[in-house]
Amino acid sequence: MTIYLLSILYVVITALPLIKHDAWWLRIFEFPRSQLTLIGLLIIILSFLLLEKNFYFYCSTIVVFLCVIYQIIKIAPYTSAYPIQMFNAKNTPHNETVKLMIANVYMENRNYKGLSELINTYTPDIVLAVEVDQAWHLNIKENTNYHHIIAKPLNNTYGMALYSNYKLSNETIEFLVEDDVPSIHTKVTLPSGRELLLHCLHPKPPAPQESTQTTERDGELLLVGKRVKQADMAAIVAGDLNDVAWSYTTTLFQKISGLLDPRIGRGMYSTFHVKAPFFRFPLDHAFASKHFKLKSLKRLPSIDSDHFPIFIEFALDNNASKEHEPITASHSEKQEAERKIEEAL
Repeated sequence: MTIYLLSILYVVITALPLIKHDAWWLRIFEFPRSQLTLIGLLIIILSFLLLEKNFYFYCSTIVVFLCVIYQIIKIAPYTSAYPIQMFNAKNTPHNETVKLMIANVYMENRNYKGLSELINTYTPDIVLAVEVDQAWHLNIKENTNYHHIIAKPLNNTYGMALYSNYKLSNETIEFLVEDDVPSIHTKVTLPSGRELLLHCLHPKPPAPQESTQTTERDGELLLVGKRVKQADMAAIVAGDLNDVAWSYTTTLFQKISGLLDPRIGRGMYSTFHVKAPFFRFPLDHAFASKHFKLKSLKRLPSIDSDHFPIFIEFALDNNASKEHEPITASHSEKQEAERKIEEAL
């Protein structure tokens, strides 16, 4: 009986995200798809070992198996068995590349040295640090040599700061959806003189202590995706998005913006939670427009935060926009995105 109850629970958990509602307790089940795949396989094995082979056994096992297949289909793009979405860069001039490090520092963490050592090792052109308070911001500023800085340190775990060796212009700090959640938007000029747009985000996660609805998170992401599409130029959207790569909202964001995910065809690069290896999810993202190819993508060692930092090197390539095929939104998906943006605002 216990195996049958587990099977029913498994099917329900698989089906809940199909309900298009913004309640956190529905959206949260989009996160653990790789874990649910393994749990489903375990249930099937236990069913064969412990259950009598009757009508109920076959019905239960088939339904659980179909749920496992569904979970695999969702996460398959984030494995090396899937074709890459963003092509590899070859022989790109150094002045046409941008090395980006994203680090959710965990505000109460005080391992400043750990982050500065990573910065000195990987020498990113741009560092995006989230969850920075004043102490974090001052320490990063004093222990690195970045010439251009945009910072909004806060004590509410949503502070954000951008440190760059490349020229920044038209920079703004905006509170797109919520009054206590900033985002950074700027133009970046590469050494070659070419420009790109950089949008840095850190919306609230779907959790009862943070936000009972994903409306604001989804709306902020889709609003920026719409901006990227309208700007029609080289662009990167980066940050701790508090959403997994395969979620409905993140996929819709890709369709609305036309941006590419460098993880597709390469791996999950799960960044959260550092101390829970089985329950890790890819929450820290860097999406780039079709103008870029990928030179490097690495998950970096722990700095005592609950997130691993991540390092990405993109290269502008004159042929990339002709070679890439971004996914596009249907008319109904565009309407859905507009509805979510309006609700969030």
